Amino acid sequence: MWSDRETTIDLLNVEHLVTAITGTVTRGHLRPLTLGVFGDWGSGKSSVISMAKQRVEQDHPNILCVYFNGWLFEGYEDAKAAILGTILDELADKRKAKEKARD
Repeated sequence: MWSDRETTIDLLNVEHLVTAITGTVTRGHLRPLTLGVFGDWGSGKSSVISMAKQRVEQDHPNILCVYFNGWLFEGYEDAKAAILGTILDELADKRKAKEKARD
């Protein structure tokens, strides 16, 4: 039996989905954008997102990809605060030295 963990290796032949996602999120004129990946439990949703994130980070270093696991939070308020905190933490980590000095 295969592990129930996401991968960045295309074991499920989902390259077409990764290409569609990365092509959509990198088109500036489509922003703001909400994109959903739907499927049954274990169908590869997290792997598709991981592969898309890896490709965007490699091909578009000016785009910040933030991964957030919503399953870790029970209440709606907790999830909202956690996702905002995750975004702020990622932004702070990715600042360049010059920006840190200015702040």
